[in-house]
Amino acid sequence: MRKRQIMFAVLSVMIFSLGDYCLIERPEAHGLPISDSRATEATAESVAARSEKPTSAHFGQTAGNSFFFGPQNIYLLAANTLFRSVADDLTVWHRLGDNFPLRLAAADPAQDNILYAVNPANQILKSVDGGQKWLNVSPGVQPPYSAITTLLVNPADSKEVFAGTQSGILRTQDAGFTWQHTSFGGSVSELLIGPRASALISVLSAGTIFTSSDHGTTWKRSETGLPLVLVRGAARTASQSPVKVTMLLLVDREKPFLLALTDGKGMFRSNDNGASWSISAPSFTAAADATAFVDGDRILIASEGKVHSSSDGAAWSTISIKSSGKSIQSVAGIIRSSARDGYMLRFRFAGDPESASRLGYLNPNGTLLGLNYGVVPYSIIDNVWTGTINGKEAVFAHGEDHTDRTMIPVDNDGWMPEYLANAFMAYSVDNGYSWEFLGSGGPNCGGRTAGFRDLKSIWVYGGNCVIKSEDGGGSWATLSGFSIASGISKLQRDPVDPNLAYYCTGLNDHGLYRYTYDPASQRGQSVALNVRAPDVIVAEDDPKLIFTGSGQASTDGGWTWVDRAAPLNNLLRNANVGEGYLQPLKLLSFRNHEIRLVLFKGDISYGAEAGTTTILKSRNLGETWEEVKSFREHLLIHSSAGWSLGAYVNPSDSANFFIATDVFGAKPRVFRVQETKDSGASWRQIYSQAFPYNQDPPPFSRGLVQSVAQISKDGRRTLFIGGAIGLLRSDDEGKTWTTLGGAR
Repeated sequence: MRKRQIMFAVLSVMIFSLGDYCLIERPEAHGLPISDSRATEATAESVAARSEKPTSAHFGQTAGNSFFFGPQNIYLLAANTLFRSVADDLTVWHRLGDNFPLRLAAADPAQDNILYAVNPANQILKSVDGGQKWLNVSPGVQPPYSAITTLLVNPADSKEVFAGTQSGILRTQDAGFTWQHTSFGGSVSELLIGPRASALISVLSAGTIFTSSDHGTTWKRSETGLPLVLVRGAARTASQSPVKVTMLLLVDREKPFLLALTDGKGMFRSNDNGASWSISAPSFTAAADATAFVDGDRILIASEGKVHSSSDGAAWSTISIKSSGKSIQSVAGIIRSSARDGYMLRFRFAGDPESASRLGYLNPNGTLLGLNYGVVPYSIIDNVWTGTINGKEAVFAHGEDHTDRTMIPVDNDGWMPEYLANAFMAYSVDNGYSWEFLGSGGPNCGGRTAGFRDLKSIWVYGGNCVIKSEDGGGSWATLSGFSIASGISKLQRDPVDPNLAYYCTGLNDHGLYRYTYDPASQRGQSVALNVRAPDVIVAEDDPKLIFTGSGQASTDGGWTWVDRAAPLNNLLRNANVGEGYLQPLKLLSFRNHEIRLVLFKGDISYGAEAGTTTILKSRNLGETWEEVKSFREHLLIHSSAGWSLGAYVNPSDSANFFIATDVFGAKPRVFRVQETKDSGASWRQIYSQAFPYNQDPPPFSRGLVQSVAQISKDGRRTLFIGGAIGLLRSDDEGKTWTTLGGAR
């Protein structure tokens, strides 16, 4: 990538919505991008549209923009995750660090490996290795500083860094070792310094411009020449005040100038660092959430599905963004590429979830090409499964965006995050390289799936509703007729009849219901079977045989039952499975009159005690059980949704299943996933991760691993793991893993 020079800097890389989705990261090995035909399909059209002659290099100012610049690299901060461009055409991005959460970031204009950032806890961080590791350099000032809103590294002196807050400006002059309050005491939304005269500083504070000509020692309002508007006060009073400014830009030319976008009064220009203003574009307007990019010869402002372009801030041309029948809701970032004509956008379509964001190339004609999509960073992937969509094999992911959070106390463990969840569903037809969002099946529908044979018929459950797709996930409809009491812990479809299912529901003691769906009337009906059951399984080869997690057995499709709870109670400590409460066991398979389950024996309170995870089988419908395999000193991973989330069965082959365990006592703790292809007779480890018990995130009350899926094609298998660790993919049978998104 060609050497880039920052002509000036600003940090108005402002706070984004913490729930934004990010673009997808291409797979990398040992830090080098991997070329893969599947990965490049989505961008083929945009690559073909490259210009023979590149436009100007990437340097300049970004206001309200997801993109920012170092001397040689371009960065993108999206959804608390930092990326670096590893291709001149901006189609390949590398995720920096270990998915560490960041909400603001800025680059050193002199040394590309030095970065500054602010995390959700309002701490200032510094990296000296290009974002791989971060040091806490938070100011120890009095009075304590308020929420940080901007970061700016002085383009003329990289040892000087400014942090704008809601109540003033902090400054360090020794690269973050010590910090001081400056004399400015207002809120800061934008902070500008020009490299030609670093003593001149401009600030946008609550719609008002302030300037300093002595390096921030003294400040004065910058409003001469701005129009006055009538402002209503209390008791029917009114007064005239300068118009509010919504965006402030510094255009660094041979003779630098400022541009101020006002609230309904057009664009104004100052040639004397804000001492006076004159009208530049009287009719120019943009939304309050507009984003801007300024380089050596062009000023760009993106707003409400349009990109406005000007060389001087007076004459503006407008491109309306055209896409495949969808309108643009908002743009969170815009940048010019040095390798092609046009722009790279970070945006959201109308109708997208609030937390959705997309990345695409906008050609000079205003057409969006080569879109990429991603799974939410800092989300819990409740479930990942495979199916088909539009005739293509696909992998689906259901997750909960957990970026909005508060800190809650935990006994003996300090503090842990409590996340506020927003459900989403996405699919990928290229093994997770790019994603399209299906939205949410309803905030309480959950993310567990119950497929039928080839998985073209998929039911999604877990919350207070059930949705279905009969085309592998292409379209969805809500199923009626369920009698749900505080969520569904298990839904098991009949192996022969796609319209028959059994489900368990309840707050504490779970009841079992039989559900039938009538495709003609598109209505369903539930019948209570008067059995307590937190889990249920139907024999693959004889649908009249049913067994429940409460130890109840039926040989006539659930109409009569035999109590086999006592043998299971003997295997568990201080438990009575017959009461229908959730227990640390999961039914895995039922075929050839043999039932297999996984069971944890030990203290299950908060996952804090060691125990034994055991695979058991019964050949006589639960009368007796024998051990298949035992993993001592391991704890079955569980979640707040129930104990059943530690084992995952291949829907196409019930002899192939996975268990997730915690190697208790290890420091740091080690979590791993193991696989069997012969119903538990032999095992191999496919994934492991060292994870300190109280590390944040994720909250340890949720399962680090909650789902495993796989796609097999041409004799090769792709594995996917989803959970509080995020979404991971392996193309080499678990030897290496690529993060596709989510939390780690």
